[in-house]
Amino acid sequence: MHAAETFVRQLENLGSRAIGIDPRPHFMALDAHDKLAGYGKTIAEAADFYAKHLDTVNRSCTIDELAAGFLQDKELDGKA
Repeated sequence: MHAAETFVRQLENLGSRAIGIDPRPHFMALDAHDKLAGYGKTIAEAADFYAKHLDTVNRSCTIDELAAGFLQDKELDGKA
């Protein structure tokens, strides 16, 4: 299949999928696009950045948890 045919097929599929989509995400996407345009960034780039941020936040711990883990590691190494 040629690139042009693939593109047309994707547009057709999008059209049939779009019929039942809640319009609010569409408006949110337009708003996000406008906000990011001034920075030269895309919605996809913003989503990737935010997903990485959330991964980092979910891996983080409190200072008490960090200290306890550090002390436990030191005890296991025999250096505490």
